[in-house]
Amino acid sequence: MTDDRNTQHGVAIVASAERTAALRQLTPMELRQLGLAQLGYLRLGRLRNGSLTYALLAADGSTVALADDVDSAMDLADEHELTLLTVH
Repeated sequence: MTDDRNTQHGVAIVASAERTAALRQLTPMELRQLGLAQLGYLRLGRLRNGSLTYALLAADGSTVALADDVDSAMDLADEHELTLLTVH
């Protein structure tokens, strides 16, 4: 699997082109059946002290971890075995 690390609007994508294409073909019912534990996304935000942080979020929006930079957030996603998806 190739590792494409792109960021746009605070969201990072890490998946092979084949995996991304397969995920885009899923019906809403099939997507729900994949399970929340395997899918996630990154969101750029600010902490109360004003510093920027990257939040690693599960598919249901619950926070998994916080990181200071994209690379650390990507490493955390790998550690938690999450596939990161684009959220629009």
